[in-house]
Amino acid sequence: MSPMMIDISNVPMPQSYTLRRVHGKRVVVLEVTHNQRPARCPCCGADRLHSKGHYMRQVRHLSYLGQPCVWQVHTRRYTCTQCTRAFVP
Repeated sequence: MSPMMIDISNVPMPQSYTLRRVHGKRVVVLEVTHNQRPARCPCCGADRLHSKGHYMRQVRHLSYLGQPCVWQVHTRRYTCTQCTRAFVP
């Protein structure tokens, strides 16, 4: 089955993520975007965060309908202005 024919309406998504698209021939690639900005720094708890650019993680997942599956998670990297630590939500 081609990935373009896969019904993605039933793919469970956490509330803070959005499914952008599905593509690939040998490997099903699900492109997901993290769309919630963190409220506080996980290290010190400060609420002044600075975006440091985009970041993409690639995670292998269980096979989907007999095909290997990969999640590409697009998110932002943040820096805390108080403790200067960088983190990815």
